[in-house]
Amino acid sequence: MTRTPSSTLQHDKQTQDLLSAHTLSELFHATALPTVLLKDGKFVAANTACASLLGLSSAEALVGLTPLDFSPALQPGGEHTQQRINETLGAAVARGANEFDWEAMHRDGTKLYIRINLTALHIEDDLIIHAVLQDVTRERAQRDQLSYIAYHDSVTELPNRHQCLTDLGPLLRQEGRKDVCIIKVGIDQFSYFNNVFGTAFGDELLCKVRDALLKVLRDGDRLYRISGGRFAILLEGITNRNQAIYNCERVLQLFESPVGIDGFKGRILISLGCSLVDGYDIDAETLLQESQIALSEAKSTRQGSYMLFEAEMRQKRDRFLTIREELRRALRNNELELYYQPQVDLRSKRIVGAESLIRWNHPIRGVLPPAEFITIAEDSGLIVEMTRWILQQVCHQGALWKAAGWNDFTLAVNLAAKHFEYGLVQQDVQLALESTGLAAEHLELEMTESALFEHTDVLVSLLDKWRTQGIKLAIDDFGTGYSNLAYLSQLPISKLKIDQSFIRDYVRNKNHRIIVQTITLMAKSLKITTLAEGVEEESTRTLLYAMGCDAIQGYLISRPVPVKEFETLIADQLV
Repeated sequence: MTRTPSSTLQHDKQTQDLLSAHTLSELFHATALPTVLLKDGKFVAANTACASLLGLSSAEALVGLTPLDFSPALQPGGEHTQQRINETLGAAVARGANEFDWEAMHRDGTKLYIRINLTALHIEDDLIIHAVLQDVTRERAQRDQLSYIAYHDSVTELPNRHQCLTDLGPLLRQEGRKDVCIIKVGIDQFSYFNNVFGTAFGDELLCKVRDALLKVLRDGDRLYRISGGRFAILLEGITNRNQAIYNCERVLQLFESPVGIDGFKGRILISLGCSLVDGYDIDAETLLQESQIALSEAKSTRQGSYMLFEAEMRQKRDRFLTIREELRRALRNNELELYYQPQVDLRSKRIVGAESLIRWNHPIRGVLPPAEFITIAEDSGLIVEMTRWILQQVCHQGALWKAAGWNDFTLAVNLAAKHFEYGLVQQDVQLALESTGLAAEHLELEMTESALFEHTDVLVSLLDKWRTQGIKLAIDDFGTGYSNLAYLSQLPISKLKIDQSFIRDYVRNKNHRIIVQTITLMAKSLKITTLAEGVEEESTRTLLYAMGCDAIQGYLISRPVPVKEFETLIADQLV
């Protein structure tokens, strides 16, 4: 073509003259991409796709209107929309182009999230802004949903521990800030209530406690569910111990009357642990940990009481030192054992893999689950030696099962975040595979989202190497961490393990079903398989299958079992 659009566009203050070239006009109106032209801040031309996106009957209806006519008064960041319009248009003129996300309003009043690409065109003496719009409302909704999951507890819908640390950190970093206090609230015998009356009762109990605690909050106080039967209250303006004690006593008074839940009526005991800045520098993790130490002290002294953190309580670390030495002995004396929990494909109904789970055959305390010692293993650095042993055992066992005729399987090993700090993960994985002869495609490495984000720089190249080699990567407890959509598309992730907190009450909880469906659909679009953890009911399996989930793991299939018991489960798949 010898003629350009700019040579055919002549400005005589009439909109049609901006599109006087017949070919350009057809292209503009026929394109499926919502497109609009602006001059002096007003729409001077639009195509049908743009009108449809905004809920108008015709493109002509847009002419003469402004972006403000289709936008709320404030954008999500709190900035006034007109100010934001001026900034984005100004940036397009200054740079020639600009891309940004925008909150708009459909003609029926519903919110739209639009990704806009602006291009500044100088035509004769006129400045025309060419805008292409992309509807990202669904993408934004998924991102917001997963972000909510990452920062909120699914049972109480309160902000979670991650949000607590996020809120607490900036307060403690403020110079001279010495009036911050944490009250950790623990439901006494919460595990007993869960075990005896069931998890539904436990969930209702958590919500009853939440409702009571919300009533006692002052303006500016914040409430979080930390984990299990524990909550935390973040208070500001607490400058001395007497104020802290006063607030602790106010909380305890809430629980002096009996509580009724599903036929049960009785008093629920609550213990409190309180930590305050008290004139010295402290970070968020430490302040929260000190409140937990104080809570543990209160529970052990007298349930239904409170305790303020004292420096002497740090002697509790004696337990850490004792268990650390016992763990070292356990590694030397072969006291550790691996159990395996099967993973079943929902379509074939066959066992296609297993997660390896460590147990400690303690000479005095009996069989201990990982919750009793993994944290201390991580904090002491023993997790590296322990994981090295696990990798060797899993790969050796996998090679034996492969030789026995089990062909289509993967064995999963959990990798702790601390392991990556020592820079030996790749070496340990490779050594385990080479020394046992297990093919790499039978090994799956599980990581939590927090571990992934803590060591992103190290992992990017390492994960690519593992993918090339055939090793699979699974994200464990998905939905309880960062849940950032970006990393799912950027890293070679093969499986998402949907956290059991969403599966446990899946059939009866509509919100949990929506969350699981969102994760499943998103994973399928990224060609990532999904596995639901903690499946205990046949009705849950049926719904997960209908929703398109790929595999399940949980007590419905089997508890974690030793090697010999696991082999009976896969007996029909062995030669």
